[in-house]
Amino acid sequence: MQEKIQVLMDLLEINKAQATDIVGRYLKEAKDIHSFLDYYFETLEKEKIVGTTYEKLRIVCKKAEIEFKKRFEDKEIFLYWLKSKYKNCPFFRLFEDDFIYSYYCYDGEGNAYKKSAKSINMLVCINSFGELTYERWRSTKE
Repeated sequence: MQEKIQVLMDLLEINKAQATDIVGRYLKEAKDIHSFLDYYFETLEKEKIVGTTYEKLRIVCKKAEIEFKKRFEDKEIFLYWLKSKYKNCPFFRLFEDDFIYSYYCYDGEGNAYKKSAKSINMLVCINSFGELTYERWRSTKE
């Protein structure tokens, strides 16, 4: 956490209290602060957000929170994000246990229950129709 605070202070020239607030509120779970900063600068440029650096940072963090929530609740938004994120790279690799996700299933009587699953080793492709396809990755050791 201290490393994230220091990166924000150094790169965005905000004070320690502001950096601590942003990290504590929005970036506790962020694994890569530099990827977030890429998103921050892209969003600033795209959305033309104005204000102090701290205000801009809070606005972008709030937008990210809303966008990420929508992204994983809506398949079309998720696919649009993947297509825009990987527009120059239609293939990308996911590794086993990169992330855990939950979904609802129904039993034979129509009762809903929640299941959890983990990502597997796979190569993902976004085709020209915006459809997501994947192939299970097999190492040469198997």
